[in-house]
Amino acid sequence: MKNSLLKVAAGLEVGTGLVLVASPSAFTRLLFGSDLASPGPGLGRLAGFGLLALAVACWPPGDGGTLSARRGMLLFSVLCGAYLVYRGIRGGATGPLLWPAAALHAALALLLARAASGERALDSTAA
Repeated sequence: MKNSLLKVAAGLEVGTGLVLVASPSAFTRLLFGSDLASPGPGLGRLAGFGLLALAVACWPPGDGGTLSARRGMLLFSVLCGAYLVYRGIRGGATGPLLWPAAALHAALALLLARAASGERALDSTAA
């Protein structure tokens, strides 16, 4: 389960990273409802490269992944979800994918946190 969840989270970030690299302005139109002004597209592509690197670093090996990879993806999901909710509540530029992206990151964060707490419970009973 933890392995599959980490693969789903990393896979979603691969998709997001590829969209950012290919068309940062299209991504921001969908998420925030506006285009990027210069030098935004360059920065968007750099963010896409970062997401691709995060996904590769967090892709679990055959043993179910490392704790640090799961923690990294959990932190990323918590921070993204919180920021997107903040943006949505604060108002301003929002696109059609803002709330679905916020909900997806919140759900991933909850699932990753639940998997991590279950793992800690197993570790404490094994000790």
